Amino acid sequence: KENRITLCHASYERDSENARRLLHLRENQVDQEPPSSKRSRPMLQPFWSSEFSFSRGHFVLNVPYDPHLCAVDQQDEELSMTLRAFTHGYDFYTPTNGMMFRLVTGSSTNKGSKTNGVFSGLINEDADYPMCDGKENKSRIRLNVLTEMKSEDDVPSWDETDKELFGAGPVRQLKKFFSCFGVHVRQLITEQKLCDFVVSGNLHDEFVGNMRSNGMGIDYDEINFRFHELISI
Repeated sequence: KENRITLCHASYERDSENARRLLHLRENQVDQEPPSSKRSRPMLQPFWSSEFSFSRGHFVLNVPYDPHLCAVDQQDEELSMTLRAFTHGYDFYTPTNGMMFRLVTGSSTNKGSKTNGVFSGLINEDADYPMCDGKENKSRIRLNVLTEMKSEDDVPSWDETDKELFGAGPVRQLKKFFSCFGVHVRQLITEQKLCDFVVSGNLHDEFVGNMRSNGMGIDYDEINFRFHELISI
């Protein structure tokens, strides 16, 4: 069986502070079999993945990691990179099949231990970073403003350091991403069943035909598409 990992849906979920924030939904997104016509080539997906990403070197120059997002987690990181890279004209494709794996331990008490002969202390997502203490909320506010998931008018103050460098790019508007992929940032809800549209290959077929003449990404100015399933806004 051929399968591939596809990042194709996000939803507003409540975090530990009972605030709603946009998160990737990874459940049921691992063992997905692509349509037969798409098995031999990468397929377009909406989101960037921190777990497997490669590109030409200009990507890290145009969309550098934001060092001012202290204490944010993987979910926040991926959304920041997704939205900023989209506005710089980059597209994201899932490879033809899984080729890499990593082992994550969420328990800080087992650092350095071995499980089934595999070193499980390589990644510890519960690690403490004292320099980031108390900065998580400040970082999330910065991320949300820079990616236009919140308006500057909605927050009393925020960290504006290097906002031009780590904000949206000049090629596409963020509202196009939100519209195309069913994200309603003011209502804090997302359309459902986007994964069905992505995994079927329909997103790929609908969008990739609108490639820019210079081959540098999809021309979203030519796309008049709004993903809509059940929600009426």
